[in-house]
Amino acid sequence: LLEPLPQSWGCREDRKPEHSWALFSANNNESYRAAFMALSLGLRVERTTGPMELGGTEVPAGSFLIETARPFGQIEEAVMLGPLYLAEKPAENTRRLGMPRVALVKTWFHDVDGGWTRYLLDHYHIPYTLIRPADLAGTDLQGRFDVVLFSGSGSFAFMHGMYRRGSQNFPHRHYPHEYNLGMEQEGFDHLMRYLLAGGKI
Repeated sequence: LLEPLPQSWGCREDRKPEHSWALFSANNNESYRAAFMALSLGLRVERTTGPMELGGTEVPAGSFLIETARPFGQIEEAVMLGPLYLAEKPAENTRRLGMPRVALVKTWFHDVDGGWTRYLLDHYHIPYTLIRPADLAGTDLQGRFDVVLFSGSGSFAFMHGMYRRGSQNFPHRHYPHEYNLGMEQEGFDHLMRYLLAGGKI
């Protein structure tokens, strides 16, 4: 006898008018893109705090519940993943998700890693503020940011605005002086105070 196949997690299905929530698995990268895109559109996003089972489907902890209000159609068109549609929010515990306030510290130098970091943040619809190392000391990190990201330019470039090879320092000779500045000790101490106060780096 033929048995009906269970719905495959991630396969697209038609959304019906009674579906008020969409559930995206934490095991798929596209789910994170959907969640941050939803936040950027002003939709309510919640995250499950533990694993659960819905209609025979195992849902991992950390999965995303997104309300299917009018802008949700933009997410359906953008992401390559079909959620589970629900008529009501599950009774299991969830926590509301907010958009993180992100700072990206990047030198003025040619920085491939920094470019890829910016691409990923843009692709996942995560807004960020670009900060140069020399501006760290004068930036209200604690009041403005939940997390500070550093691209892979090397610690000496962030500290002193130049590259170091062995015992030799190499400022970028084609750049004006103001583009060869690092955070120096003042900026580093300011960053450590942000970390000790609960900030994330």
